[in-house]
Amino acid sequence: MAASATASHGSSRLRRCIIAIEGVVQGIGFRPAVYRLAVRHGLGGSVRNSLQGVLVDVEGDATVIASFVAELDALAPGNRRRASITWQEPRGSASAFTVDASLRSGTAELSPTPDRATCEDCLAELMRPGDHRHGYALLTCSVCGPRFTIVRALPYDRERTTMAGFALCARCRREYETPSDRRFHAETIACPRCGPLLAVRGADGAPVAAADPIRTAAAALRDGGIVGLKGIGGYHLACDATNAAAIVELRRRKRREAKPLAVMVTDLAAARAVGHHHRRRGAAAQLAGAADRPAREARGHRDRRRGGAGLPRSRSHASLHAPPPSPAPGRRRAAGDDERQRDR
Repeated sequence: MAASATASHGSSRLRRCIIAIEGVVQGIGFRPAVYRLAVRHGLGGSVRNSLQGVLVDVEGDATVIASFVAELDALAPGNRRRASITWQEPRGSASAFTVDASLRSGTAELSPTPDRATCEDCLAELMRPGDHRHGYALLTCSVCGPRFTIVRALPYDRERTTMAGFALCARCRREYETPSDRRFHAETIACPRCGPLLAVRGADGAPVAAADPIRTAAAALRDGGIVGLKGIGGYHLACDATNAAAIVELRRRKRREAKPLAVMVTDLAAARAVGHHHRRRGAAAQLAGAADRPAREARGHRDRRRGGAGLPRSRSHASLHAPPPSPAPGRRRAAGDDERQRDR
């Protein structure tokens, strides 16, 4: 169902403008942003994904369209660019602006968007008692969550991701179709009622009963175990970075005797405690602000050896740093593998 809003065309200078935008434009909330911008300008037309990027087709007063295009360019900084703009005579039929079905014609000229760390709005939501996504480890919105690791084909739409098998409940469907909602056309939208859930399995693959899978994983880490933890897209192999025996065992299993393992820390203060961020000024702040929350190179305070430090990318990661029942504050977990498994 395409979202739409009625446009008002009271000018005699009506024109039609088709704008093609290429680069990283799918899976970042770009279509909803274009929709809101067009509606604010009172324009008719549509926005849709394509195999080349995003295609915007608007009709309205020529001066208003020019203003819209200028603001549209501001919505597409960095890895996005306006590839072409074509002016035509109006068709006269665009009385509303809609988010339309994707175009699948032509040759694919884009790559899937990288996975994006859980945003601050989602983190606040999952910590809010009474919210229907309170504590839901796999919550996402239009600007955060798995992207690259769940895509099966392009353009980026839910039916071409591993979320295709999870039908939206009525509440999620309402959010998906509401322009003012931050999950408007969020293809990964889900909740505990209709989305995937975390579970625990033992080393033999057999299910393990766990009322709270995250707490169970945290307890296993505190006991010196190695856990394959579900993150934004795939899995991290993790152990307690303060447990020497666990680190040795993780290295043995990974056949990684000398190469540094990245350390996941609670916040920037903990990152600074681990070591000095190497060379780049402001690297610590970039660590917190980056959408993908990558591990950054750091030097140890004592031995000056280089390693990596990163912040939690998901609720699953963040919850591991919650205070344990026993007094062991400030513990850090070493993530021994990147999220490479394509799974949701």
